[in-house]
Amino acid sequence: MKNLSLFIFVFAILTLAASCNKKGDVSPKTTSIIYAGNDGSAPVYWKNGKETVLPISNNVNNTGASVNVIVNSGNDIYMGGVDSNLPVYWKNGIETTLPILGSGGYYYNNSGNINTMRISGSDIYCAGADGSNAVFWKNGIEYQLPTTNNNSNYYYYYNTVTTMAISGSDVYFGGIDGNVPVYWKNGIEFFLPTTSNNYYKNGSVQTMVISGSNIYFGGSDGYTAVYWVNGIENRLSTTNSYGSSVNAMSISGTDIYFVGYDGNNNSTVYWKNGVEVYRSILNGGTVNTMIATADGAYFAGSDGGNPVYWTQTTENILPTVSSNLSGKVNAMLITN
Repeated sequence: MKNLSLFIFVFAILTLAASCNKKGDVSPKTTSIIYAGNDGSAPVYWKNGKETVLPISNNVNNTGASVNVIVNSGNDIYMGGVDSNLPVYWKNGIETTLPILGSGGYYYNNSGNINTMRISGSDIYCAGADGSNAVFWKNGIEYQLPTTNNNSNYYYYYNTVTTMAISGSDVYFGGIDGNVPVYWKNGIEFFLPTTSNNYYKNGSVQTMVISGSNIYFGGSDGYTAVYWVNGIENRLSTTNSYGSSVNAMSISGTDIYFVGYDGNNNSTVYWKNGVEVYRSILNGGTVNTMIATADGAYFAGSDGGNPVYWTQTTENILPTVSSNLSGKVNAMLITN
C-alpha cells in the first residue's frame, strides 16, 4: 500500500512538471488554424505553416483565382471564392463551379463570385454576386435577392452579398444594395440606418454575427467604421479622418472585436469593446479576417504583398511560392 501511494505521488509530480513550461506556467492550448486566400493568381490555403495550392478548372483570360471564405461541417472543409470570374467552392480540395444567370458585370460579362458560405444540416449555402446582382446558391441552385436602391450619385453601382448567418430556420444575408448597407432575412430586404452626411451616402455591410438574441453587423457608413446592433448604428472611435471601415468581427464571451482599417487601407486596427487598441503593420496591407477565442484574438491579412497572420501583437509571414508579392489571407478556420 505504501509503494502504491508513493507511485501515485511521483506520477502526479511528473504529470505536473510535464504540463508546465520552463517558467513554471501551465502550457497554453495548441490551436491549429487553417488560413486561406491567394498566392499571386493561385487559390491556396496554409495549414501548420505549409502552403497547398487548390486545383482550378476554369481559365478565362488568365484572371486568376482566390479563396474568400472557409467553413467546416464535421470533417469536411469547404472553401468558397472565385476562379476566373466564376463562383466556385472546394470541398476537401475538390472544386465545384456554380451556375450563374449571366447578367454581366461592369468589367466582365457573365462574372460571379462567392464571398460567404454556411453549411446547415445537408444544405450548402453560398452567397456573393452574379454580375451586378446580389445572389445566393442553395445546394447549387442560384437565387437572386431583391434589391430596391439605385444610387444615382454613382456612375456605377452594384449589389452583392458579403456575409451571412443562419439562426434556427432564419437565413440572413448582409451586403450592399446600390452602395448602401442592407441585409436580407429569409429573402426580404432591410435597409440599415445611416447617419453619414457625405454626398454619396455610401456604406456597406462586411460582416455579421448572431449572438443570443442580438444581431450584429459591421461595415461602414460613408467613410466611418460602424456597427449595428439590432438595427441601431454605433460609430467606432477612430484617430484618423481619412476614412475607416470594419472588415470582420468576432465575439468571445463578453468581448466584442472588430477589425479593419483607420485612415486608409494601410493602417490596420482592431477595436475591442468599442475601443481602438491596436495598430501595427510593416509595409502596407490590410487585416481581412479574425477569430476571437478565450485564449485571445487572431488576425490575418496581408502586409507588403505577403500573406500574414498575427497572434496578439506578433506578425508572422506565411510561406509562398509566388515571387510577385501579391498574396493575402482572406479567411481562417480553427480546427482540432
